[in-house]
Amino acid sequence: MTGGNITNNPYLFSNVGYDPLKDFAAVTVGAATPVVLAVNPAVPAHSVKELVALIRAGAGKFSYASPGTGTPPQLVGALFAHSLSLDLVHVPFGGGGPAVEATMAGHTPISFGAMAPAVPLIKDGGLRALAVTGKERSPALPDIPTMAEAGFPRSRAPLGPP
Repeated sequence: MTGGNITNNPYLFSNVGYDPLKDFAAVTVGAATPVVLAVNPAVPAHSVKELVALIRAGAGKFSYASPGTGTPPQLVGALFAHSLSLDLVHVPFGGGGPAVEATMAGHTPISFGAMAPAVPLIKDGGLRALAVTGKERSPALPDIPTMAEAGFPRSRAPLGPP
């Protein structure tokens, strides 16, 4: 059983010693965990489009928290910034909890984070969710649109390996 890093690592490291497509055979998908794009409630953006406009208007002033470098949420944030040519600084934390707590506290205004630590903070009003990744809305946040529904399909430009 594995998470996203087994497929992400070949794009992050020059030699991981395996090919995730050739060396493994998928048996089943046990769980899918979307990434949630959330902001501190003081951020004056209530949609992904408003957030993009805000970042563009304040170039160099915005950062996003993630559970750490190379994690799926960080890579989603990097793809978001890269595909839209946004000046957005990544701030890695030591896990999903510390990352969303930093956004809730206002240290990093934006979070690309794991659902588990973010959902309770969103439901309590400590964070404002703008979108989730995935083909469908998350049952945990049924009123929050997917990135595609918010007008931002998977990517507009390839990120590719380093």
